Amino acid sequence: NDELIEGSEYETSQQNNWPIVIKKNSYNNDDEKRGSVDDDNMDGRHMRNLTGADELENDYTWIEMAFRQIDDKDWIIYLNRFKKNKVTTYRLNSLVDEDWRELLPEIGIRRDFRNLLKIKEES
Repeated sequence: NDELIEGSEYETSQQNNWPIVIKKNSYNNDDEKRGSVDDDNMDGRHMRNLTGADELENDYTWIEMAFRQIDDKDWIIYLNRFKKNKVTTYRLNSLVDEDWRELLPEIGIRRDFRNLLKIKEES
């Protein structure tokens, strides 16, 4: 039951008796892999553009430096957990306690990292 709005780049559709408006050609197979077209609005890349921050989306420089300082033997293990979960330097401030426990189950490493992050934010 789709209908096209004439002369527009948008189309309407009925889903579950609710009308929705979709920009034509805005959905592709890659969106399906991400889960939702709206996911783009929440990633660091778009939020950074809105906030004016200039850190790269894949910036792990500070995180790597912190882990090397905390544990010069196993730092790569901790860094890889952050990379696996796409937690960049830019996203550190949006983590909640549960996220921290999952990323760094080792209490001592987690405590040291969060202390270094607090010092970074204060300077």
